[in-house]
Amino acid sequence: MHNFGAGSSVDVVDVVDVSGERTKKCKDCGETKPIVEFYVNPKSGPQACCKPCAVNRAAAQRKANPELARRRSREWVRRNPDKRRANHDRWKYGVPVGFRQTLWASQHGCCAICGTAITAEAGHIDHDHTTNRIRGMLCWGCNKGLGAFKDSIENLTMAAGYLQSTQDLRDLAVEGVTS
Repeated sequence: MHNFGAGSSVDVVDVVDVSGERTKKCKDCGETKPIVEFYVNPKSGPQACCKPCAVNRAAAQRKANPELARRRSREWVRRNPDKRRANHDRWKYGVPVGFRQTLWASQHGCCAICGTAITAEAGHIDHDHTTNRIRGMLCWGCNKGLGAFKDSIENLTMAAGYLQSTQDLRDLAVEGVTS
C-alpha cells in the first residue's frame, strides 16, 4: 500500500509480480498491467484505469457532452498559451518544447526576411509545405507574403522584376491626355 502526496486520502494497492515489477488491475478492462501503463496523479497516485481505457473514457465523455469539452478546451488554451503554442509546434512541425525560443534567439529576435524585431510568441515558423523542412522564423507580413506567392521562387522573382521595372503609371495617363 502506498500513500501519494501530503494529506492524500487515496491509498493504492498494487501487486508486485514474479519479475519484481509493480502492477495494477484496471478498473475498466479488468486487466492487470505494469504500473507504467497508468497515468499518475502526483497527489493521488496511479489512476483507476489504464491509459488506453482512460483515453477511451475521455473520448466518450467528450462525445456525450461536446459543448462542455469545447468550453474546457477554450479555458485551458486561455490559461496556458505557452503550452498550447508548444503543443501546436510539436504536432505541426515535430519540434521539441523550447524550439521556438531557440529559433528566435538564433535569428537575434528578428524576421529572417525583413529583419523586423519580433517576439518568439508572435513569430511564424516558416516551413516548406512540400518537405515540411523548417526554414526560419518570420514576421506576419513576410509569412503572409510567401504564402501569397505560394512559396514559389519563380513567382517571387517575377514580382521583384515587376517592382524594379515599373514606372509611375500616372505618367502614362498624362501622356494619353496630351496626345
